[in-house]
Amino acid sequence: MTWTANDACGNTTILTSTITVLPDDEDPDLFVPDPITLDCGDISETSDPAAIIDAWLAEAYTTDNCDTDPELAHSFNGDLLDICAAADYVITVTWTANDACGNTTVLSSTITVMVDMEDPSCSYPPRSRWTAAISAKRLILLRS
Repeated sequence: MTWTANDACGNTTILTSTITVLPDDEDPDLFVPDPITLDCGDISETSDPAAIIDAWLAEAYTTDNCDTDPELAHSFNGDLLDICAAADYVITVTWTANDACGNTTVLSSTITVMVDMEDPSCSYPPRSRWTAAISAKRLILLRS
């Protein structure tokens, strides 16, 4: 780039400067959550682990030296959750951060699923004596 300065007396000064634009070759910074463990209370037919997992997934974030909004994606697949698995298992979730210049960072974390291995239990009422009586075509049970 050339700069020229002229004054009222006709004096001229010319300066030249060079502007070098360097390519962005720095990968985005990526921060993923610590591993978590879910047990049968978190994954059951009566509770939905989606809120726990969604909050965990949302902990990941990315920043970049040039791109103010780098892309962030993860590989979690909810179909991998199995409340009836035969043994404990681990799901690896991989996050990928991409900036506008094509630089990429990949990191992983895990979800450990602790399967319910305990048989259900039930209790019976204490032994009672019942007396049956038939009255007007009805069966009446009386506890004694």
